[in-house]
Amino acid sequence: MVSQTDEQALEAAIEKALTGTCIEDIKAGVQEAAPDFGNKFYKLGKPTDFDMHC
Repeated sequence: MVSQTDEQALEAAIEKALTGTCIEDIKAGVQEAAPDFGNKFYKLGKPTDFDMHC
């Protein structure tokens, strides 16, 4: 089995670990059951959500 070991795959794995999903899965319409950590996930954000003046 070939694994994906590029930077994009690393970022997706980190997003999944922190939020329970990743941008790629959302774009592809993949809905996996997220692990339950007592609703203590980080929230996915977009670059446009950043406000440097806050």
